[in-house]
Amino acid sequence: MNLNAKSLFLIALLASLVTGCANTLEMRTISKWMEQVEEEDLAKVRDRSSDKLGEQAFPLSKPAEPFAALKVLNLPKGQITIKDVQDEGENKIVVAEIGEKDKPKRELVFTIVPDDDSGNWVVDDVYRSETQRTGQKRYRSVAQQMNLLLAVQEFNYIWTNGDRQQVLGSCTPRLARLMAELPPPDLDHILTSVHGKGKGSKKFKPRARMAEDSAEVSMSKNGRKIIVAYRNHDGRWLVDNVAVSISGESRGEVRDIPSIQDLAAVLTTTNSFRAAYDGNDKSGLEEVTTPQFFKGALASADLASFPIPAMDKVDQDNRSVDIVEGRAEFVIRDADDVLQITLMRDKDTPVNAPRKYRVDDVTVWQDRQEKRLAAVFNAQQSMQVFSHALAQRDLKTLDYLSTRDFRKRVWERLTPETIHDLPLSDIPNTQPVPENIVFRGQLTEITVNQGDKPITYVMRALHGEMKVDDILFPSEGRPDSLKQTAEIMIPIYDFAAGFRLNNLELVAVNSSRELNRMAWSQCRRIPHLNITPASHLKMPLHRVENSNPKNVQVVLGDQNLGAVVWLVKENDAYRIDDMRLIHGPDERRDQVQLKQHVRLTLAEGEKIPKEMQTIVPAGFDVIHEDPFPETVGQETGIEQAVGSDDDYLEHP
Repeated sequence: MNLNAKSLFLIALLASLVTGCANTLEMRTISKWMEQVEEEDLAKVRDRSSDKLGEQAFPLSKPAEPFAALKVLNLPKGQITIKDVQDEGENKIVVAEIGEKDKPKRELVFTIVPDDDSGNWVVDDVYRSETQRTGQKRYRSVAQQMNLLLAVQEFNYIWTNGDRQQVLGSCTPRLARLMAELPPPDLDHILTSVHGKGKGSKKFKPRARMAEDSAEVSMSKNGRKIIVAYRNHDGRWLVDNVAVSISGESRGEVRDIPSIQDLAAVLTTTNSFRAAYDGNDKSGLEEVTTPQFFKGALASADLASFPIPAMDKVDQDNRSVDIVEGRAEFVIRDADDVLQITLMRDKDTPVNAPRKYRVDDVTVWQDRQEKRLAAVFNAQQSMQVFSHALAQRDLKTLDYLSTRDFRKRVWERLTPETIHDLPLSDIPNTQPVPENIVFRGQLTEITVNQGDKPITYVMRALHGEMKVDDILFPSEGRPDSLKQTAEIMIPIYDFAAGFRLNNLELVAVNSSRELNRMAWSQCRRIPHLNITPASHLKMPLHRVENSNPKNVQVVLGDQNLGAVVWLVKENDAYRIDDMRLIHGPDERRDQVQLKQHVRLTLAEGEKIPKEMQTIVPAGFDVIHEDPFPETVGQETGIEQAVGSDDDYLEHP
């Protein structure tokens, strides 16, 4: 071997010796750390860890149990193989593969740093590699994961066994402010609702999703699925929100909790509402109620005249809170009464501010009646104002004080002139004297004596205001509902007005599709008829009959001057399908069928098809009996018209 060959050999040998020494340093540092971790020797693990790793992942403070948390991460055990070492300033990044012999090994990346106190190298962090769905590798810090898992341990223990200050100390400032406002019984109710009754378990198998400053952890305990939202504040994970889903036999009377923030806000608002109500504090009530509810139900109310059930005397088992999409129902029950407070989340709350709820309605079940505060305080006053407006034919006030359904079916179809045509003889123009009031939740029925007649005003509570939905009165041969009677009569009056004003469009819009097809669609103007309907249709209402809910027959006037009108319901509105105009008792000489008469007039003497000679409205029988019998008193079979729930959705 020549000199040059010997030199090259010595250089290669020296390099291998240096590399071997370096790998020995990393191997020794990592092996010792892994050995102490497997032995669960906390003091020795902290000696082999940097101060940062020791504080984040292996704290000495209770109730932390770092080795229980570390098992959740399932770090590999076995033979260590150093795959790569990179210097980063004074620190080193070491890529290692660890695993049992003859089994697949897993990759860990260690950051090791020199310890100034001992002079030894220590582990500063460990990174677990995970393969994502895209096939790319992602590395997660064990220190950060352990820090989160220890926060979950703290939540699991403190929220079951800790005191008030410990619980608040585990929360973000936003959640802590909400929880701090709760009295001890309410805070205890929240903690019990989250974890159930009994001591906290040391065993847990959480699943976590982490971002840089936020995390979401889900776990199961005592028949509950618990989801905890965390925020990272100065290196510490704090509880920002909790959701609880309860299933199976564990449910009982316990409700799911979609958000602890919402639950705390609801309990805080209900407590403030009760204190302001009992103290007759109107400004305090305005702060915690929606504007519509305060103005409609509370602003002018004599609160002392209707005390609501006490909340502080009811144990937690008789209290419940349901929260769904920003709406909450708080319910308490005692031996005799039930109190329900409905709240709505304030949409104007800033993003990082504590959530706020406002009371939108209050209902008391008492004496077998469902009493809403709006009805208790304002129903009679609203009824009196409505009655006066009806007597004055004040259409604007009637429209404002009515439900959407009443407005749509009656008042919006009238004018200040046509409102005087309504058949209101059954409702005397005298001040009503209340005789009885029945509360049925959203509906309130006030029975009054009005001109020696029993009249019932049906009212609905909508956003704290009382709206009239109908007036019921005793009647013979016609509906006992003002809403349904008016709904039937308005198209008749409008049809008559169309003839009187020579307004074909007004006539057509109040006619059925069939009558339009056979008559008005063939006209440019109202044809000149030998007999005009206007005078007949202005005669007083005699009776109303129906063969089915969509076909109605109305008899007006008497045998000397009147009409029999057939109406069909199309597109939720009654429309005239035909009528018989009467100006004498002789059916052949003194009575005219409108549809046939119009067709004959339009034909101007031309031959009319046979099918047009005798026309009977669809769904009706040909009537030959006297439309004005001496005795009228049979039931009409027409029930009070009630709109769908959507018809009563008011928008302030």
